[in-house]
Amino acid sequence: MIFPSLGGIKGKRLQLGLTQKELSNNLGLSQSLIAKIEANKLIPNYETAIRIFNYLDTLHSKNERTCSELMKKDVVLIKSLDKLESVIKTMKDKGISQAPVIENSKIIGSISEKKIYEELIRVKDKTKLLKEQVLSLIEPEFPSVNPKTPVSAVLPLLKTCEALIIREKNKILGILTKTDLI
Repeated sequence: MIFPSLGGIKGKRLQLGLTQKELSNNLGLSQSLIAKIEANKLIPNYETAIRIFNYLDTLHSKNERTCSELMKKDVVLIKSLDKLESVIKTMKDKGISQAPVIENSKIIGSISEKKIYEELIRVKDKTKLLKEQVLSLIEPEFPSVNPKTPVSAVLPLLKTCEALIIREKNKILGILTKTDLI
């Protein structure tokens, strides 16, 4: 395990809303020891440093929201054989910009308003495109994560994908998008 610098203790403590006294009481250390460590006047032994960092990390994890707390439980599923015209209507009616695509009750990919828009610009015969099955525009499946996954752990994923499927034991529980984090 790699620990942050000792100088980060004060910032983490303040971020968690703890006083030096509360931190020291919870760890069985003196408040003056915490003050000296934070002021860089004392370098604690390895065991003390581990205790402080582990305690602060545990508190941080308890305070952090999980994917299940922010996800939308009503997941709109698009069937692979649905016509693009009906998919657009569904997306407008439901106020969504992307959705998983299923076939035989299994997610096989995704569709997004971005992809639809790009295709509508690209093709000459828009009427023909709207009659096509969504399967012709399918994109890769959204990544899946466990509902207990901390939100901070999925932020990098949401930089590169439109959404995340929240599932447990292959059961879809919800969907998490960038909008859900705002």
